[in-house]
Amino acid sequence: MQILSTDGAKRRQFAEWSASRLGLSLAALVGQAVAVALEHLGHQIMTPIGTRVVRIAADTPAADALEPGDVVQSVDASPILTAAGLSETIRSNEPGTEVTLTAEAPDGRTRTVAVKLAERDGVALLGVFVTSHVEFADFPIDVDLHIDNIGGSSAGLAFALSVIDALTPEPLAGDFNVAATGTIRFDGSVGPVSGITQKARSVLRDGVDLFLVPNSQAELAAQVAEPTVSVIGVNTLDDALTALKTHQR
Repeated sequence: MQILSTDGAKRRQFAEWSASRLGLSLAALVGQAVAVALEHLGHQIMTPIGTRVVRIAADTPAADALEPGDVVQSVDASPILTAAGLSETIRSNEPGTEVTLTAEAPDGRTRTVAVKLAERDGVALLGVFVTSHVEFADFPIDVDLHIDNIGGSSAGLAFALSVIDALTPEPLAGDFNVAATGTIRFDGSVGPVSGITQKARSVLRDGVDLFLVPNSQAELAAQVAEPTVSVIGVNTLDDALTALKTHQR
């Protein structure tokens, strides 16, 4: 099996912009995909330690208290380990409640700030867009991925599958040529990408047998690529592996 990424060199400028918005380098995005693959194979690689602030909505409580790049570590002394955990904790409060946040700045300084939560649609609002901040253990093996012509985050799913394919005895999908696109998050969930119709045209041109795409974009991709190419939408890395196993039969 050959696992291809549809995220070629012409996407590199956009990918670098995407990575910079997340506060991550392209190398870090690749490392994240490798870590997810190794975790799937049973290695303990990632430990959630907080939530990184990606963006702050204007005129919200967070605007005067936090900065992009801050890592929120606790709310009212309750540890915050993931983005979902922060959302659930904020929503568990009533609008107008004052909460105390502990946050670590990119330079390592830790500070504590009090914030009065706002209200939106009847629930408490802090006003931040965050991603889980994870501490990585050393990889137990050396992984060398050639990324000179790969643009970045939308190749995350393809990177993860390639690592698993290389480290398991049997090919994931026999002799099929497989293309995959989708971001990969720490929890193995697959996110949408830009230019899905262009990517679908690319797999048609390259003679791909199976195209794995984010589930939310499967219909668009299928309109372009099927019936010549089988298009399967996936929500997680596990979904993608199941699709490969099924397609092999």
